[in-house]
Amino acid sequence: MITDEFDIYFSTDFFAVSATYTAQGTGATPQTITGIFTKEYIDDAGGAIGVEGNVPVFHTKTASVPNATQGDSLVIGSTTYKIANVQPDGTGETVLILEEQ
Repeated sequence: MITDEFDIYFSTDFFAVSATYTAQGTGATPQTITGIFTKEYIDDAGGAIGVEGNVPVFHTKTASVPNATQGDSLVIGSTTYKIANVQPDGTGETVLILEEQ
């Protein structure tokens, strides 16, 4: 049953993939979440950092990761990522910036 517009967007029947999210800390229980996984291009070649390249990013429902923080982990397929940055957008979606481990 579809409960909101995000259910369609984050459905594995369409574009989303399943991932296993685990918060840091002893006793954290892994949970399966869905989201859109991409490798977005960033270009700060002329900026303060002076880098450019592809960065793995996972878009998901904020309700799926309400307490996500830097250092938590996300496994997509057979690849483990550390969450480098959490960016809730205020509309119910959170973008997780990832670092491959």
